[in-house]
Amino acid sequence: MFNQLHASRGIKLFKERAVAALFKEYKQLDDVQILKVLYVMIESSLLLYELYVTVLKEEGFVVNSVDKCVANKIINGSQCTIAWYVDDNLLAHVDAEVVDSVINSIEKEFPGLMVQKGNELDFLGIEINLRDDGKVNVGAVKFLRKTVQELEEEIGSPLTKKYSTPAGKWLFNVDEKAKSLNEEQSDIFRKYMAKMLWATKRSRPDCETTMSFLMTRVHSPSKDDRHKLMRIMSFVKGTVNDVRTIGQMTYTICQRW
Repeated sequence: MFNQLHASRGIKLFKERAVAALFKEYKQLDDVQILKVLYVMIESSLLLYELYVTVLKEEGFVVNSVDKCVANKIINGSQCTIAWYVDDNLLAHVDAEVVDSVINSIEKEFPGLMVQKGNELDFLGIEINLRDDGKVNVGAVKFLRKTVQELEEEIGSPLTKKYSTPAGKWLFNVDEKAKSLNEEQSDIFRKYMAKMLWATKRSRPDCETTMSFLMTRVHSPSKDDRHKLMRIMSFVKGTVNDVRTIGQMTYTICQRW
């Protein structure tokens, strides 16, 4: 949401650079048309944000001073929180009737909402499970399963090896004599590095050390780096149902694993 909240600051410079680039390739296009299209592209997200915040404020919500995509309101003595990213929202309150009431109020201004309720939610591709013991599971199981399947189809063979760790002890060793990947192979390497990075930061902290190193190799990956990627992808295939659990063991210590 950062780019959308601060889009207006860079509009003029973006227009100048984008128009110059477009005219270099399409000199026959009219500059007024180009500027109009660019203006709509940049402004639309910011306008949507401002409209949504206005609606929430009219309902009595106060936007968080640090995260501008979070708003809170005390309802019936308990805090009601709304967090959003573009048009995806997460709404929480201890009273289910309050949740329904807030949804109805928002739907008056934004009709046709798709609503998920309950302890199992899918938010921006992240699977959230609110457990009965007060802990929360955060996973990307469907995403990772699909990613592994796509990789196997792309390389033309299944990942059959099983590993108990995402990397070997030689992870940080760089083989300077290893042959560099060609452009097509490098693109595949970067593609699945990006997918794994997305999932790692959300639900797979066990892969963070491996990913932190492999991300330094995306500029010019070698066959040795590709082998390390296949290792972590094989590990993920075998542990695809693992999720991040966030919970509280005591009232003073918050733990995650």
